Amino acid sequence: MKGGLVMVEKIGGVSVEVSFDGTQMVPLANGFVGCVTPAFGKVVLCVKVASERGGFIYALTVDQKKNVVKKKNLASGLFCVAHYRAIVPIRMSSGGSYCAEEAHNCIRLLEFYGNTGFRTNGLRVWEVAIVSQNGEFFLTVQKEYEADLWQESSGGNLFITEEKLMNWPQMRVAIGELFPKAWAPLPLQPGIGFKADPFAGETPSRGVARVKWYSPRSGLGALRTMEGDARVHWTQVSPRDGFSYLVAGELVSYRNLREPFRTTGRKTAFSLEAEGVVAPELLKP
Repeated sequence: MKGGLVMVEKIGGVSVEVSFDGTQMVPLANGFVGCVTPAFGKVVLCVKVASERGGFIYALTVDQKKNVVKKKNLASGLFCVAHYRAIVPIRMSSGGSYCAEEAHNCIRLLEFYGNTGFRTNGLRVWEVAIVSQNGEFFLTVQKEYEADLWQESSGGNLFITEEKLMNWPQMRVAIGELFPKAWAPLPLQPGIGFKADPFAGETPSRGVARVKWYSPRSGLGALRTMEGDARVHWTQVSPRDGFSYLVAGELVSYRNLREPFRTTGRKTAFSLEAEGVVAPELLKP
């Protein structure tokens, strides 16, 4: 299951910077970094990894076919062992506001962590992104996946307790290639399997839904409803402190379910889309 949203909170040993035409922007508490107009040049997203985290955090590029490639390291200093950069294209939306190009607005980070000497416990996949809503630009940092790592046998394949990662061949290969050379994964124990969905079998009441996942990078998520799984777009989510988002696992209300809009060249497996989605703390008593 995808993790929760972290607004501008730092990942250990990682710093994130956003600049508009060479001017560094300071994010507000809700991640807001400013508005882009034609007067701006490049919008640049930078991620720097401190020396003590070298060898444990890598940046990845994922294309639309889910191919995974290690991102080029631009570091040249002593205190930063990795420096990754993404130039975020800006375009005019159909609604007439400037927006970040979704396919190029993100730097993914693969982080390995462990607490037992040179044996690793698990990994995290993070999405650091510049997203836009109604012409306003925000910095978001989301823990997309977290999973334990085990070795199936001595020198054997890695077993990842997140089923989506195990079923993503390109990511599985990247994890194996980037795994810290000095570390050894813990041997797979009997009974270890994929992480269970804590809400499996739940059927929310009408008008109420459980958030299965939400990606601020794409502005899309999935809800579990009485009628089945439904897609949700950020434009149908009531904003919290000026930014529209959802958190995996929370219960929300919705006004209506309808057939999804199908844009040219973009397919969806969902047969339902939610409208008027509101988080519980925003509901009027």
